[in-house]
Amino acid sequence: MVSALVLGIWLFQVEEPNSLNCQSANRSYLIICLTIAALAAVAGVLLKLYWDRRHMFGSPQIRFGVILALVFALSAALVALEPGPVKDEMLLMCRESAEFSRDVIMPTANPISRGLVLGGLTSAAIFFLILLALSIRAKRK
Repeated sequence: MVSALVLGIWLFQVEEPNSLNCQSANRSYLIICLTIAALAAVAGVLLKLYWDRRHMFGSPQIRFGVILALVFALSAALVALEPGPVKDEMLLMCRESAEFSRDVIMPTANPISRGLVLGGLTSAAIFFLILLALSIRAKRK
């Protein structure tokens, strides 16, 4: 009975933030944000290829602008909302700590600002790079 109680307390005990834990939490946060941005960019590229083949929504410039806005907004919103896997208890404690907030990217920034920078701009850059690579590949053939 005592060992089960000790085990239960040990399982629910949260570690105190230190520099190593905060850097690790920040690294995993950045990887998740980059994954969200990359997936949004790939989805945008696939949507653009589909719309270009079907000649939907007018001119190619309009299609490009609409899809870029969708990719930017989707990625920024997902990063700003910080869904379950993104929100880590250690990351939140490190953001709130005056001593260890230097180990976390944008600790005092508004979630919308974090979403715009880590989600929207990153996904737009990846979207441009993928389209650039596809256009270079198409010109070589």
